Amino acid sequence: MHTYPVREIYTIISAGRPTEVGLRGYPAVQTIIAAGADDQRGDDVLHRVFGDAVRGLEQLRRST
Repeated sequence: MHTYPVREIYTIISAGRPTEVGLRGYPAVQTIIAAGADDQRGDDVLHRVFGDAVRGLEQLRRST
């Protein structure tokens, strides 16, 4: 949630998986980097917050 309108939309996929910017949005990722909160960038945290969406196409291919 933002206290100001965010006009940019980032839908970024790399190697069939969404990137951090694609999942969280550019302003959130910039804040995490600026704060040095590297623990928030790990796969385990991303999976707990976003579930199977983190695996992207890789997950879809395994389930079919």
